[in-house]
Amino acid sequence: MRQEYNIDRIIQYNVSEIDSNIMVVNREYNNLTYQIKKVRERISMHQAKLYTLIQENVHTEMEQTSQNLKQQMELRQRIESLQQQYQSLIETRKNKPYKISIGQMPQSTRYNKLNTESKYLQNIIKIICYRAETAFANTMASCYSKNRDEIRALVKSVIFSKADLIPDEVNKTLTIKLYSLATKRDNLAVQKDCDLLNDTEIIFPGTNLTLVFKTATT
Repeated sequence: MRQEYNIDRIIQYNVSEIDSNIMVVNREYNNLTYQIKKVRERISMHQAKLYTLIQENVHTEMEQTSQNLKQQMELRQRIESLQQQYQSLIETRKNKPYKISIGQMPQSTRYNKLNTESKYLQNIIKIICYRAETAFANTMASCYSKNRDEIRALVKSVIFSKADLIPDEVNKTLTIKLYSLATKRDNLAVQKDCDLLNDTEIIFPGTNLTLVFKTATT
């Protein structure tokens, strides 16, 4: 596919511009809203601590009162500072529209989309791979009749497992020797598929070598 269809060039991540008149939520407005929420949470946390100190001050000894009052003063200052920050963020957000057009967004953050043709091709390849995986899984259904998820897991382990390629120019074969899997049942299921594939006597493309599938346990 690389040579005949230039597949590497077709599958790409180029983007195309979206209609600049489409209205979207203003990202700056959202960021300010998030900051306002966090500042409000900090104010509530400090107010809760201040209330606790006030209650403790009623029951503490005289020598601890000064330290308690000092902590109260520090908390009041922090709360006042956070409230000023809160009001500043509120005023800033008032000047930001909730929604803007894509054309009004900064170039660096403007929304785009992948080229449609490239996305369609990638989806087609994914569907073909999924259908091949499903066909492979269906041939092993008799070994895992109670749990279809086990079949899918086995197919994935076979796809990602290692294998030895053993060409034999004399006998005109190319042996695909799969490494042993986790359980005996898995190996038996894969061997059943190997026998099925061997009956088809597939010729490896571009050669005159017949593919022979086997597992390391056979």
